[in-house]
Amino acid sequence: MRLKNLSPHELKPLLLGCRHSALISQIHAVMVSSGLFSHGNSITQLISSYGKAGDLESAHKLFDKIPLRRVDSWNAMIIAYSRIECPVEVVNAYNQMVLEGVKPDSSTFTVALKACTILLDLEKGEEIWEKMDKARVVFEKMQRRDIVCWTTMITGFVQSGKGREAVDLYRWMQREGMVGDGVVILGLMQASANIADTKLGLSVHGYMIRRAFSMDVNMLSSLVDIALISGFAQNGLAANALQLLKEMQVSGFTPDVASLVSALLACSHAGSLKLALSHSGLVEEGRHWFDVMVSEYKIKPSEKHYACLVDLLAQSGEVEEARDLVMSMEAKPGLAVWVAFLSGCHKHKKFLIGELAANRVLELIPENGGTYILVANFFAAAKMWDEAAAVRKVMKKAGMKKVPGYSAVEVNGRLHAFLMGDTCHPQYEQIIRLLTSLENEMKAMGYVPKTEFVLQNLEEAVKVKMLCNHSERLAIAFGLLNTAPGTRLLITKNLRVCGDCHEVTKFISVIVNTEIIVRDVKRFHHFKDGICSCGDYW
Repeated sequence: MRLKNLSPHELKPLLLGCRHSALISQIHAVMVSSGLFSHGNSITQLISSYGKAGDLESAHKLFDKIPLRRVDSWNAMIIAYSRIECPVEVVNAYNQMVLEGVKPDSSTFTVALKACTILLDLEKGEEIWEKMDKARVVFEKMQRRDIVCWTTMITGFVQSGKGREAVDLYRWMQREGMVGDGVVILGLMQASANIADTKLGLSVHGYMIRRAFSMDVNMLSSLVDIALISGFAQNGLAANALQLLKEMQVSGFTPDVASLVSALLACSHAGSLKLALSHSGLVEEGRHWFDVMVSEYKIKPSEKHYACLVDLLAQSGEVEEARDLVMSMEAKPGLAVWVAFLSGCHKHKKFLIGELAANRVLELIPENGGTYILVANFFAAAKMWDEAAAVRKVMKKAGMKKVPGYSAVEVNGRLHAFLMGDTCHPQYEQIIRLLTSLENEMKAMGYVPKTEFVLQNLEEAVKVKMLCNHSERLAIAFGLLNTAPGTRLLITKNLRVCGDCHEVTKFISVIVNTEIIVRDVKRFHHFKDGICSCGDYW
């Protein structure tokens, strides 16, 4: 069959069904020579076909030649990026589209939302929150929202640790008359675990039982296992997570990308530092599951998998091995990997090796202030004050601000949030008196303030005072003042708990004889009888 002998009506169906770049190029050439570009949306169809074939270079060359790009042309290019899993390019294209004054449609929003949630796996700390806030804005602009859009947003909030927002979104979804599928329900179950809402968890469980007749039992069981593995990982129960993963294997289920990430996170969030440091312990387990993923399940490690293993090795003190793993990566290490490596170097005071990681992070030009703060704090811990000041100067010049750390505690059904040094709260004086009293008792028990966690060049007395005003301490004191003795407290924090506050909370749990749970940006910490579930390893 000679392509040039085909009519426009014959060429276009052939183009739409083609998945080979070479044949698309031939059709492209015939369309140019026969003047078929004048027939409707031929260029858009070519872009779409090149995208389906994975030939982004050809698709982009065509796209750049369009003098006036309409929404269908933008969608073809955005979907092409989405097909090869390039979420950053999807978001960049969406932003450029809006800047050029082209109004997105439902297809644009759907792909952009998925890209936003995928990017959650690559970011740290407060940038995760920022991404979901942007995704929410995009979502609210959509005129029509199908179940895919709702699922994407709800699971995105769950993955970013914003359980309450996920629940609120689900209630909105119900008001719109939409019925959640198994993925949404499992997301809600995980959200209830994230915010330690037992009542919500029981409600979701009951709903699952009532709807079980319409779900694939095997698939549902597998999804529950994956959610449980993730929950165990967040709570530092590595043995439970790994045991469940092994039971999945025995039952004939093949672990997927998400469950293997959770397994690596479980090892990284191990509740025993001694065990994690041992080559026969959880570090070895992490290596094992990484190798099984590659050799047995033929899953190509993603940036997230590498970041998890690098984090496990570096946080466990195996900094040199972590460095070697980073250097051995086939693809160029991304921001998530270098940040994980830098965090381990910071923790174990490996400043010489860590300086390499810090510079690599800066070269990648992070988009959020939190990553710059990590680098600045690393330089400050190494007493490289000039370098730390230079990083903060870059932040200031770029208009970046450090996201303030805050902690929240729920008392009598209401959420009360505190910033560091929050003097405007009506109970501030009572809170400070209680904290002062607790600190006196702690010092009698052997507590010594860890001023090294104040990464500023200040006098020791000033550092001690700053530690006393950290947001989690204010939230804990408020909770103690406004609940009955022995009431379990749940604190949520948007950043990681500092080492000094972690030590202080252990002492407080002994003095007031109650359990205190702190959910920071990385994991749960269960404090009871002077011990934390993380084993002082987080």
